[in-house]
Amino acid sequence: MPAPGIPNTKELTCTDGSGSAGDVFNVNTSAGQVEIPNNKNIKGYSDAYTTLTWQIANGAFNPSVSATSPALATSGTVTTNVGVARVTPGSAVTAVVLGSGTINGQECWVVNESTTVSNTIAFAASASSFVADGVVDVIPGLSAKKFIWDNSLSAWMSTGQLINGTMVPIVSSAAAALAISGTVTTANVGAARINPGSAVTACVLGSGTITGQHVWVINEAAVGNSVQFAASASSFVADGVNCLIPGLQARLFVWDNAQTAWFEANPLVSGSLNSIQSATAVAIATSGTVTTANTGHSRLNPGSAVNAIVMGTGTYPGQLCMVTNEASVGNYVQMAASATSNVADGINAIIPGVSSRLFVWDSGTSLWYDTSQTNNGTVDLGMSSTAVAIATSGTVTTAGAGFSRLNPGSAVTACVLASGNFPGQICVVSNEAAVGNSIQFAASASSFVADGVGCIIPGLQTRIFCWNTTNWYELSPLVAGAPYGVVSATAPALAISGTITTAGLGVTKVTPGSAVTSCVLAQGVYAGQTITVVNEAAGANTINFAASASSFVADGGTTAIAGLRCATFCWDGVNWFHS
Repeated sequence: MPAPGIPNTKELTCTDGSGSAGDVFNVNTSAGQVEIPNNKNIKGYSDAYTTLTWQIANGAFNPSVSATSPALATSGTVTTNVGVARVTPGSAVTAVVLGSGTINGQECWVVNESTTVSNTIAFAASASSFVADGVVDVIPGLSAKKFIWDNSLSAWMSTGQLINGTMVPIVSSAAAALAISGTVTTANVGAARINPGSAVTACVLGSGTITGQHVWVINEAAVGNSVQFAASASSFVADGVNCLIPGLQARLFVWDNAQTAWFEANPLVSGSLNSIQSATAVAIATSGTVTTANTGHSRLNPGSAVNAIVMGTGTYPGQLCMVTNEASVGNYVQMAASATSNVADGINAIIPGVSSRLFVWDSGTSLWYDTSQTNNGTVDLGMSSTAVAIATSGTVTTAGAGFSRLNPGSAVTACVLASGNFPGQICVVSNEAAVGNSIQFAASASSFVADGVGCIIPGLQTRIFCWNTTNWYELSPLVAGAPYGVVSATAPALAISGTITTAGLGVTKVTPGSAVTSCVLAQGVYAGQTITVVNEAAGANTINFAASASSFVADGGTTAIAGLRCATFCWDGVNWFHS
């Protein structure tokens, strides 16, 4: 026996006498601890060593477990004089009571051993059941929940519940028939079920109680019966009227005490809107309908160009629907008139093959609005990757290119602008060659250009064409209804026998120092070219041209331009003709 009052590693040791390996219990006064060596257990009995009620074994406390699992009924009581209370309800039961605790901090697990998950145990109101959160506390079959007794509240406090590794929120027992300006209950539930009879607005999400509180709002109604919240100040929803829950959808909200508002979880996938896509590309026919219900991406594949198409009506304001035409370019989809198609711009809404259009539903007008196909406010045209060295009788490509680039090696004629693919198609044709290397189209019947041989694109110029299903129509190159000519930057001092520049200009200015003769007007570069010659000198300082063969002016020496006067000439391919 060690000396009293002196710390000892084995102050009191219980052993079987076989040495340290046989030790069962030890008081170590040197370390100030009680020790259970050799992985021995501590066991508690309710009688003389026969009925085991609890034990500490393998490093864990194992509470007493009820010997049987009674068939709990509605309004039944769960006994708590054990650490694990087993029950087996034969169906879902309600108004259950958890017997009151006896010691502050007492713990009790309630185990629902029913093999049917839906055989839930729902407790009665707090005042009757002794469970702090009362009727909202539910234990599904094949699940368990831990409760701790609080003497000061005379109530059991339940711990958070995981099922299959997931936190299971408390779900409202019924789906409320929410009306306009109605309130969604958030108190004591983690999932609030609603079932509006129609689309409702100005709704309120009941205020939260703790920062970080989560609540799911589940709209169990048909898709069109959407729930839209009131302005933030009234609804407690941070984005207010912009927060909308269509039928058959749910939204997760998080409460922020600092803002006194619910914040909606971002409904995006990888930062992008994730819309439901139609399973197949429908072979839509003329007068067919594009499905918009329950899909955010409607795929089409018409066998030919189709028109008089209808977009199915939208179901809630702001609904988006992307319509994709997976067919070849010429198999366009054209909508019917607005009153029939539900599309705001009606027959002007055309989706070429291999293209998509995004539509937005406006419940105020009951129409779909086609989004603008622009980039930075400008039409974004697909440009050909190279400038083609087009030859006489060559064809300008229009399929798949809204901007067709050309670079003829010389002036070319009898060219063709390939037929368009859909009405209203725009094609920009750019001639990147030198000014004289003009492109002239063939007659209308051959070239598909409405003004045929009258359509010429000089080098370093561009023309815009629009397709009307038969011909391309050239955009008039006028400004305020008049031809627009590039004006020379200066008015050079023209001398006798001098040459007046015409290349790249529509208006050429000169300032002779005196009356000059034998002047030349430089050759034109394409038939139909016009040039205005402005004499900025004093009235007596006239400009007289040389003979036709030398000056390229048809009436040669008979043409004179007085000072402070101008004259306009037109090139016919050989000479300039004075207006």
